[in-house]
Amino acid sequence: MKDSIEKSTHIAAPRAAVWAALVDAQAFGTWFLCRFDGPFVIGERLGAEITGYGHEGMPFWIEPVEIAPQERLVFDWPAGEEVSGDAPVTRVTFTLAEEGAGTRVTVVESGFLSLPPEVAERKYPDNEGGWTIQLQNLTAHVAA
Repeated sequence: MKDSIEKSTHIAAPRAAVWAALVDAQAFGTWFLCRFDGPFVIGERLGAEITGYGHEGMPFWIEPVEIAPQERLVFDWPAGEEVSGDAPVTRVTFTLAEEGAGTRVTVVESGFLSLPPEVAERKYPDNEGGWTIQLQNLTAHVAA
């Protein structure tokens, strides 16, 4: 198993449009199929619940650690079903770059090797496929 998952896609839209879909919690929730309790604020844990994928109502949270306008969004989130304050976490980094007439979006989720092995063995393959789906969702959302 690797420590991180990396996925990338090109979106035929300006970086500002892609950034708006990432940094606004309501827009992020629309394509990610979740609902957040408020806006993204660095250092503040934000409660959320899943609204799709057969996991409707499942709680989770994210804690933004960096918001670099139109460049990078970084947050920690719980790695397993346990979502308490001391749950093991992974870190998610979205990076945007201009590419041709559009935007290159790269997402990296890291920290799997620091998780309890039984959590890592379950979450890594789930999230590997999940990020492919989420980048497709983000692309469709920005195109709409």
